[in-house]
Amino acid sequence: MSYRPPRSAVTDEPGGRMTGRGRHRRPRRSARYLLPAALALAAIAGVGLVTTTPALPASEAQRTIRFLEIARTTHGRLIDHNGNGQPDIGDSLATASDVYRWEGSRRGPRLGHIWRLCTLATRTTGNCAATVFLPDGTVRIYGYVNFDRSQDELAVLGGTGAYLGMRGSFTSQPLGGQGSTRSADLLRLLR
Repeated sequence: MSYRPPRSAVTDEPGGRMTGRGRHRRPRRSARYLLPAALALAAIAGVGLVTTTPALPASEAQRTIRFLEIARTTHGRLIDHNGNGQPDIGDSLATASDVYRWEGSRRGPRLGHIWRLCTLATRTTGNCAATVFLPDGTVRIYGYVNFDRSQDELAVLGGTGAYLGMRGSFTSQPLGGQGSTRSADLLRLLR
């Protein structure tokens, strides 16, 4: 017995004739599903990495990176699972930001970017996984975020390149008023 709908476009016979037997073809996914799927896969792969690092001198065992994060307003997307056009429990937010050197008063040269995927627990909170892409490697971040709070602190799960085996914390402090796209971020890393 075949579970394929009658008159499907799959050909099973030589010469290209259509029959009711054989495998059913999966529908083609549009490009809008690829980014969330890729971010989810990257989050799963990042959590599953287990690394070992050799002992380092104390000066190399700690690292602090300060940067200015500016959200790319054109790259934010609500993944609306129930189709009502509003953020609800279980919906996801996928965002991207650019990262610049920051000394507290002036924006410096661009350092990299951040990709973030948050699954909403309420309309104003969610579990967020992010990857910070820097010139000498990446840093994986995960934590619970309150979007209405002035500051959030998340866990550093590890990284690649110069950040391989690192752990620590990531703190984000919004700059400006309501609706600002800028934040002062701080990565505290330990080996």
